[in-house]
Amino acid sequence: MDERPDDAIAAGGQATASSDQMEGIDSGPAFIADWDNRGQTTRLRYMDENKSQWTLQYDMPFMMWWLPRTGDMYYPVGLWDGKDAMPKDQVSKADIVQWRIRGPHSLEHPEDPQMGGHLFWPLQWRQGTGVWKDVHQRKGANYYLSVDGHTTMRGVRYVKQYGTPYYAFYMDIVTKGDAWISDETTTGSIRMQSSESRRAYIVPRRFGSSMDDPFGSATTFYKSTLAGIA
Repeated sequence: MDERPDDAIAAGGQATASSDQMEGIDSGPAFIADWDNRGQTTRLRYMDENKSQWTLQYDMPFMMWWLPRTGDMYYPVGLWDGKDAMPKDQVSKADIVQWRIRGPHSLEHPEDPQMGGHLFWPLQWRQGTGVWKDVHQRKGANYYLSVDGHTTMRGVRYVKQYGTPYYAFYMDIVTKGDAWISDETTTGSIRMQSSESRRAYIVPRRFGSSMDDPFGSATTFYKSTLAGIA
Protein backbone atom coordinates (compact mmCIF):
# COMPACT_ATOMS: atom_id res chain seq x y z
CA MET A 1 0.00 0.00 0.00
CA ASP A 2 1.32 3.41 -0.95
CA GLU A 3 1.10 5.54 2.22
CA ARG A 4 2.70 8.67 0.80
CA PRO A 5 0.51 11.78 0.62
CA ASP A 6 -0.56 12.52 -2.93
CA ASP A 7 1.73 15.49 -3.50
CA ALA A 8 4.53 14.19 -5.71
CA ILE A 9 6.10 16.68 -8.07
CA ALA A 10 8.48 15.98 -10.91
CA ALA A 11 12.12 16.95 -10.70
CA GLY A 12 12.49 20.68 -11.20
CA GLY A 13 8.78 21.28 -10.57
CA GLN A 14 7.16 23.49 -7.97
CA ALA A 15 5.69 22.18 -4.75
CA THR A 16 1.97 22.57 -4.26
CA ALA A 17 -0.14 21.38 -1.37
CA SER A 18 -3.83 21.41 -0.63
CA SER A 19 -5.15 21.62 2.92
CA ASP A 20 -5.80 17.89 3.15
CA GLN A 21 -2.28 17.15 1.93
CA MET A 22 -0.87 19.45 4.60
CA GLU A 23 -2.54 17.32 7.26
CA GLY A 24 -0.33 14.42 6.19
CA ILE A 25 -0.43 10.93 7.66
CA ASP A 26 0.41 9.42 11.01
CA SER A 27 2.31 12.16 12.85
CA GLY A 28 2.05 14.67 10.03
CA PRO A 29 4.35 16.45 7.58
CA ALA A 30 7.76 17.55 8.84
CA PHE A 31 8.04 21.32 9.24
CA ILE A 32 11.26 22.74 10.76
CA ALA A 33 12.21 26.31 11.66
CA ASP A 34 13.70 28.15 8.68
CA TRP A 35 17.21 29.61 9.03
CA ASP A 36 16.58 32.51 6.67
CA ASN A 37 13.06 33.37 7.81
CA ARG A 38 12.96 33.21 11.59
CA GLY A 39 9.50 32.60 12.92
CA GLN A 40 8.60 30.57 9.84
CA THR A 41 9.00 26.90 9.04
CA THR A 42 10.08 24.92 6.00
CA ARG A 43 8.35 21.74 4.89
CA LEU A 44 10.89 19.00 4.22
CA ARG A 45 10.68 16.81 1.14
CA TYR A 46 12.53 13.74 -0.03
CA MET A 47 13.35 12.31 -3.45
CA ASP A 48 12.16 8.85 -4.45
CA GLU A 49 13.73 6.42 -6.90
CA ASN A 50 11.85 8.05 -9.79
CA LYS A 51 13.16 11.55 -9.00
CA SER A 52 9.79 12.70 -7.68
CA GLN A 53 9.49 14.81 -4.54
CA TRP A 54 7.29 13.82 -1.63
CA THR A 55 6.55 15.38 1.73
CA LEU A 56 8.68 13.91 4.52
CA GLN A 57 6.64 12.92 7.56
CA TYR A 58 7.66 13.11 11.19
CA ASP A 59 9.01 9.70 12.29
CA MET A 60 9.39 8.58 8.65
CA PRO A 61 12.75 6.83 8.07
CA PHE A 62 14.90 8.32 5.31
CA MET A 63 18.49 8.23 4.10
CA MET A 64 20.89 11.11 3.51
CA TRP A 65 22.95 11.77 0.39
CA TRP A 66 25.73 14.21 1.37
CA LEU A 67 27.73 16.58 -0.86
CA PRO A 68 31.40 17.25 0.07
CA ARG A 69 33.16 20.57 -0.22
CA THR A 70 34.79 19.61 -3.52
CA GLY A 71 33.31 17.60 -6.37
CA ASP A 72 29.75 17.06 -7.58
CA MET A 73 29.01 13.58 -6.26
CA TYR A 74 26.46 13.03 -3.48
CA TYR A 75 27.30 10.14 -1.16
CA PRO A 76 25.02 7.87 0.88
CA VAL A 77 25.90 8.00 4.57
CA GLY A 78 27.05 4.98 6.53
CA LEU A 79 29.25 4.74 9.62
CA TRP A 80 32.98 4.90 10.31
CA ASP A 81 34.06 2.39 12.96
CA GLY A 82 30.48 2.16 14.22
CA LYS A 83 30.71 5.73 15.51
CA ASP A 84 30.70 8.61 13.05
CA ALA A 85 28.60 9.42 10.01
CA MET A 86 30.73 8.70 6.92
CA PRO A 87 30.10 9.17 3.19
CA LYS A 88 30.31 5.93 1.20
CA ASP A 89 30.79 5.18 -2.49
CA GLN A 90 28.30 2.40 -1.98
CA VAL A 91 26.64 0.94 1.08
CA SER A 92 24.35 -1.98 1.76
CA LYS A 93 20.81 -1.89 3.07
CA ALA A 94 22.08 -3.28 6.38
CA ASP A 95 24.82 -0.67 6.79
CA ILE A 96 23.34 2.57 5.49
CA VAL A 97 22.21 4.90 8.27
CA GLN A 98 18.49 5.57 8.49
CA TRP A 99 17.38 8.85 10.03
CA ARG A 100 14.09 10.16 11.31
CA ILE A 101 12.95 13.58 12.49
CA ARG A 102 10.49 13.77 15.36
CA GLY A 103 7.89 16.42 16.01
CA PRO A 104 8.87 19.74 17.65
CA HIS A 105 9.97 19.93 21.28
CA SER A 106 10.26 23.03 23.47
CA LEU A 107 12.73 23.42 26.33
CA GLU A 108 10.46 25.88 28.15
CA HIS A 109 7.15 24.16 27.37
CA PRO A 110 7.79 20.42 27.01
CA GLU A 111 4.11 19.68 27.55
CA ASP A 112 3.02 21.99 24.72
CA PRO A 113 5.61 22.99 22.09
CA GLN A 114 3.00 25.13 20.35
CA MET A 115 3.60 27.67 23.12
CA GLY A 116 7.00 28.31 21.52
CA GLY A 117 10.26 29.06 23.26
CA HIS A 118 13.46 27.21 22.38
CA LEU A 119 12.26 24.73 19.77
CA PHE A 120 14.13 21.76 18.35
CA TRP A 121 13.25 18.70 16.29
CA PRO A 122 14.89 15.48 17.58
CA LEU A 123 16.99 13.64 14.99
CA GLN A 124 17.44 9.91 15.53
CA TRP A 125 19.29 7.14 13.71
CA ARG A 126 19.40 3.39 13.30
CA GLN A 127 20.77 0.69 11.04
CA GLY A 128 18.69 -2.20 9.75
CA THR A 129 15.83 -2.92 12.13
CA GLY A 130 17.68 -1.66 15.19
CA VAL A 131 16.33 0.57 17.94
CA TRP A 132 16.08 4.28 17.19
CA LYS A 133 18.68 6.32 19.12
CA ASP A 134 19.55 10.00 19.48
CA VAL A 135 22.44 11.46 17.50
CA HIS A 136 25.56 12.79 19.21
CA GLN A 137 28.61 14.91 18.60
CA ARG A 138 31.96 13.17 19.10
CA LYS A 139 35.20 14.96 19.91
CA GLY A 140 38.30 13.63 18.19
CA ALA A 141 40.78 15.66 16.19
CA ASN A 142 37.66 17.69 15.34
CA TYR A 143 33.95 17.45 16.19
CA TYR A 144 31.95 14.88 14.26
CA LEU A 145 28.37 13.87 13.56
CA SER A 146 28.23 10.68 15.57
CA VAL A 147 25.97 7.95 16.85
CA ASP A 148 28.18 7.27 19.87
CA GLY A 149 29.76 10.53 20.96
CA HIS A 150 30.55 12.61 24.01
CA THR A 151 27.83 15.23 23.59
CA THR A 152 24.13 14.73 23.01
CA MET A 153 22.40 16.65 20.25
CA ARG A 154 18.85 17.66 21.02
CA GLY A 155 18.12 17.60 17.30
CA VAL A 156 17.69 19.97 14.38
CA ARG A 157 17.32 23.64 15.35
CA TYR A 158 17.00 25.14 11.85
CA VAL A 159 17.11 24.10 8.23
CA LYS A 160 18.56 26.10 5.37
CA GLN A 161 16.76 25.29 2.13
CA TYR A 162 18.93 25.74 -0.95
CA GLY A 163 16.11 24.57 -3.17
CA THR A 164 14.15 21.37 -3.09
CA PRO A 165 15.34 18.76 -2.49
CA TYR A 166 18.56 19.75 -0.75
CA TYR A 167 18.95 21.28 2.68
CA ALA A 168 21.50 22.13 5.35
CA PHE A 169 20.86 21.12 8.97
CA TYR A 170 21.81 23.32 11.94
CA MET A 171 22.01 21.14 15.02
CA ASP A 172 21.09 21.97 18.62
CA ILE A 173 23.95 20.60 20.72
CA VAL A 174 23.73 20.20 24.50
CA THR A 175 26.52 21.97 26.49
CA LYS A 176 28.35 22.95 23.28
CA GLY A 177 27.85 25.62 20.65
CA ASP A 178 25.33 24.72 17.97
CA ALA A 179 26.77 23.78 14.58
CA TRP A 180 26.01 22.73 11.02
CA ILE A 181 26.42 19.27 9.59
CA SER A 182 29.36 20.32 7.45
CA ASP A 183 30.71 19.57 3.98
CA GLU A 184 34.10 18.43 5.27
CA THR A 185 35.44 15.19 6.70
CA THR A 186 38.46 14.20 8.75
CA THR A 187 39.67 10.65 8.01
CA GLY A 188 36.20 9.99 6.60
CA SER A 189 34.11 11.28 9.52
CA ILE A 190 31.63 14.07 8.70
CA ARG A 191 32.48 17.15 10.72
CA MET A 192 30.28 19.53 12.68
CA GLN A 193 31.21 23.19 12.09
CA SER A 194 29.74 26.55 13.07
CA SER A 195 30.71 28.42 9.89
CA GLU A 196 27.86 29.02 7.45
CA SER A 197 30.32 28.60 4.59
CA ARG A 198 30.88 24.98 5.59
CA ARG A 199 27.29 23.75 5.78
CA ALA A 200 26.68 20.65 3.68
CA TYR A 201 24.05 20.08 1.01
CA ILE A 202 21.99 17.07 2.08
CA VAL A 203 19.34 15.31 -0.02
CA PRO A 204 16.82 13.15 1.90
CA ARG A 205 15.93 10.02 -0.11
CA ARG A 206 13.55 7.08 0.19
CA PHE A 207 12.96 4.12 -2.12
CA GLY A 208 9.94 2.53 -0.44
CA SER A 209 6.34 3.72 -0.59
CA SER A 210 5.12 2.74 2.88
CA MET A 211 5.72 4.84 5.98
CA ASP A 212 8.19 2.49 7.67
CA ASP A 213 10.08 1.28 4.58
CA PRO A 214 12.80 3.59 3.24
CA PHE A 215 14.33 0.88 1.04
CA GLY A 216 11.71 -0.59 -1.27
CA SER A 217 13.38 -3.32 -3.34
CA ALA A 218 16.83 -1.68 -3.25
CA THR A 219 19.60 -3.56 -1.43
CA THR A 220 22.64 -1.40 -2.25
CA PHE A 221 22.92 2.39 -2.48
CA TYR A 222 25.45 4.32 -4.55
CA LYS A 223 27.00 7.76 -4.86
CA SER A 224 25.44 9.91 -7.58
CA THR A 225 25.44 13.31 -9.19
CA LEU A 226 22.47 15.52 -8.40
CA ALA A 227 21.17 14.78 -11.90
CA GLY A 228 21.05 11.12 -10.95
CA ILE A 229 18.99 11.92 -7.86
CA ALA A 230 16.76 14.77 -8.93
